[in-house]
Amino acid sequence: MQLGVFPLPLVLFPKGITQLKIFEPRYVRLVKQAASGQGFVLSTYLPDAGFSTSSIGAWVDIIDFEKTADGLLIIDIYARELVEISNVKVESDGLRVADVTPVKHWPDAIPCANARRLSAALKEIHSSMPEYAKMYPQPEFDNPSWVCARFIELLPLPVEKKLEFLSPSSYNECIEFLATIISGENKSDPIIEHSRRYS
Repeated sequence: MQLGVFPLPLVLFPKGITQLKIFEPRYVRLVKQAASGQGFVLSTYLPDAGFSTSSIGAWVDIIDFEKTADGLLIIDIYARELVEISNVKVESDGLRVADVTPVKHWPDAIPCANARRLSAALKEIHSSMPEYAKMYPQPEFDNPSWVCARFIELLPLPVEKKLEFLSPSSYNECIEFLATIISGENKSDPIIEHSRRYS
């Protein structure tokens, strides 16, 4: 299967939602093609990588869009699953297209003490960031994998670090990493502060 590829300096995990502003003609074309139902791939922009894109990206669907008064296109996208990107080509207008193959991410995880603490912290973020919470009308606070993925998306980590957690075997490492952050909380509540800055 071949899809258009949109590299950006961010990482989106399965079931993640984000908003993009589209203004370049090549990506306007990408959105028009994706609107037919095929979606497109949101990859991570890596300036030193081949074609400046990560080898793993999120296959996304456009779930909402609007056009501003000045003609800017704003779209909300939802990550249905991860895909491996190969055989990248660049079309005449600069749009990247590639062969993509679905890949698995984390398996369903069993709730544990760390997962419950993370869930409680994410609920607090939803309460303090209504615009972010609005993107997730049906949050999966009881799903540890979903909670961990949303934290990694929110925190201001280097994209290279976030990409490590796209590995299907990285869940345990991820929850331990996030638990370390949780255990380091203080009066300033660094998780919420980091999330506000990143958003």
